[in-house]
Amino acid sequence: KRMSSLSNSRITYKLLDLSTVLAIFLTPLLFFTQSRDQFELPKLTFLLLLALPLLFFQLKENKSFPSTPLTWSLGAFFLTQAISSLPATSLSWRTSLLGDYENFAGLITLTAYFLWFWGLNRLLNEANIEKIFYFNSLAAFLSSLYAIGQHYGFDFIQWNPESVNPTREFASLGNPNFLSAYLAMSIPPYLCVSLKAFSQGPAQTRETEPFWSFIGFLGFLFLLLGTAKGFYFIHLAPSNTLMFPARTLGLALLSITFVRLSLFQSWQTFLIGLTVLGLGLFSTASRGGLLGAVVGAGLWLILVYRKSDLLNPLRQKTATIPKLYFGAFLLSLLIFIGVFGHSFVGRLSDSIVHAQQSLETSRLHIWRPAIQIIKKNPIVGVGLDTFKIAFPLYSGIEFNLIDGMFMSSRMAHNELLQVAATTGFFGLGAYLSVLFAFGYMWWKSYQSANPPTQWLLTAVLASAVAYHVQNLFSFGVAEINFLWFILLAIVQYIYRKNSISNAPELTYSN
Repeated sequence: KRMSSLSNSRITYKLLDLSTVLAIFLTPLLFFTQSRDQFELPKLTFLLLLALPLLFFQLKENKSFPSTPLTWSLGAFFLTQAISSLPATSLSWRTSLLGDYENFAGLITLTAYFLWFWGLNRLLNEANIEKIFYFNSLAAFLSSLYAIGQHYGFDFIQWNPESVNPTREFASLGNPNFLSAYLAMSIPPYLCVSLKAFSQGPAQTRETEPFWSFIGFLGFLFLLLGTAKGFYFIHLAPSNTLMFPARTLGLALLSITFVRLSLFQSWQTFLIGLTVLGLGLFSTASRGGLLGAVVGAGLWLILVYRKSDLLNPLRQKTATIPKLYFGAFLLSLLIFIGVFGHSFVGRLSDSIVHAQQSLETSRLHIWRPAIQIIKKNPIVGVGLDTFKIAFPLYSGIEFNLIDGMFMSSRMAHNELLQVAATTGFFGLGAYLSVLFAFGYMWWKSYQSANPPTQWLLTAVLASAVAYHVQNLFSFGVAEINFLWFILLAIVQYIYRKNSISNAPELTYSN
């Protein structure tokens, strides 16, 4: 009976581990043009469905864990969100519960994030964290590849030209700002897993590389056949009947190839992956996302170079990289980015030179009304996710002259203003306490960790900083917020392991 119970537990754990991988990998790639909402609702529904077996397993296990500053602050944050969703406090309690259309950032969505945070605290281990980083990097790579394809007209969907910006790509995230935020958060984990894999050397024998490279090439061809332009490219008439199975098969073959070859294990594939992520980021033409990526990656570099022990596994390997090839690659990349993203480079330069004018036409006409909402509703706000309802009363004509008549801003485009406007200073205080607890626990964990664990924690902090920097000008959606709660869970896991349970730390062994 004991052996049978252990076997069942292992099977259950593997299934839950698989559900975590699916959530990390498929959520950013998932969208349905036939659903009520093409992007956000499918992703949130998928996350919620995968969280339900996780919840059942945790209730069955009935394990308790010591409280941390993060659990208390998150509990206070959830309480303030719930209070602001009540009929007596919210402009529309139904909206606060279900979320506004396109946002769906209501209490049910927040509950789904909390379920994942709670479940990951019980599932995370050393191998899982690296696996999460790897599949997040793989999904970000494919999202960037999709954005580059969109840039050159290879798209799975023939979008209405009036509903999209032809100079800004969005891939499967539904908005250029969301894609840029997702990529900005994904670059530090990519640096973490790819450079560590590179330092350890190839895991596959060279005999298998030609076969899986061929399978990957087939996957790429099938992905091209999943687009109308791909059919025209090979002189065939587009067929909706064939395009869906073609792109499904292409995604499967390409993903399996990446996993089997343990992509990013050589300096060549590392640079290719970083190039694709960078070009995907540039294709969005998002200034906030680029700023988040620069600050996040810059912080990662500072943390790594301050700790020489983190670089020891890499020094011997990087010494073998031909400096001439590396320099030629960087020069070619800079030239290509100048050509590929010339419109964005011009827009970015203009934004820096005319910063005040840029803010006036992009954010200040939203931030000023948001401040007025906070002044009028300082305690509990207007209600969770009801910003769009309250905004017209405070916006005046300035917003409509820029964004059009009969329009309302769905969000404050600044996370601090958004939280304060919708849930008041109680909600803002709880939100800031989450940030403080995260920073405190990260620092305590980092100080007591050995180099392999510090290597992971540098990526966690850099990704979190990228998230919050871009959130000063935008707002989170399903995949971005999901990543943030994963980072919270990782910090809590390592903090408990190092500071409370005193369990063995991570090692470099696979």
